Amino acid sequence: TASPSTLAPGGPRPLPDVQPVSAVVAYNDSIAGLFEAKRYEQALALCEEALVVAPGNPSALNNKANCLFHLGRIDEALAVHDLGLERNPLFLSSWFNRGAMLKLAGRTAEALSSLRDYLALGAGLNHMQEGEARSAVAALEREGVGAAARSALGWLAVGCKAGARAQWAEAFT
Repeated sequence: TASPSTLAPGGPRPLPDVQPVSAVVAYNDSIAGLFEAKRYEQALALCEEALVVAPGNPSALNNKANCLFHLGRIDEALAVHDLGLERNPLFLSSWFNRGAMLKLAGRTAEALSSLRDYLALGAGLNHMQEGEARSAVAALEREGVGAAARSALGWLAVGCKAGARAQWAEAFT
């Protein structure tokens, strides 16, 4: 089985004995290096390994979806993003990446909806991604694309965000 110590660019690096979330961070470093080298199959193997260490970890699921997308497995990638968002509806990177994937796949109404959800949930948190999302939304709107109805995942995320702020009326409307 591939591991960060055997696949890391620049030679083996031992993976420290860490808790699952910290282990995923260590995996992410190796995955990022493999991504940069366009070694998506190897990166995907590390994603699978990270998910064994920390099942359902949103970062590992996001990375897995991105690997699948780069391998041309778009439907699988979107399904992994949906799974990750079901487990953690406030994980903004998955909303952004999901929207970008949908746009590239020509599923523009769904892309517009996903990117709008990203903007509604994460305004001001990541200015670079926010700018890209706003540009993509504006371009889709100029093309006359109508957003798909907010998905159940979108409503779940909006409710979770409002609930986390103790805005209970907003969470349930």
